[in-house]
Amino acid sequence: MTQRVVKVGLVGMGTVGSGVAKLLIEQAAAIEAKTGVRLELARVVDKDLEGAAKRIKLPAGVLSDDINTILKDASIQIGVELIGGTTFAKKVQLSLLAAGKDVV
Repeated sequence: MTQRVVKVGLVGMGTVGSGVAKLLIEQAAAIEAKTGVRLELARVVDKDLEGAAKRIKLPAGVLSDDINTILKDASIQIGVELIGGTTFAKKVQLSLLAAGKDVV
């Protein structure tokens, strides 16, 4: 059986975003066992790179402050917007949709 891998791009590393990132990293095997799908945290975008890096240790090369690293990566299938608010959050969601991503 071929393993299905779904790459995830996460926008926002505040309290909720860092918690979601932690779950995706630490619970990957359990999620895969229950769903048959391997969720891979491919990219995390946050405007505060220092603060984000302090909240959770991410694999090398995953953290960026450029949303285009998610938007232009065709291998990322799901975009998770966790920045809060309405104005900029809406713009991020619409951009993710326009880039062909499923949005959470």
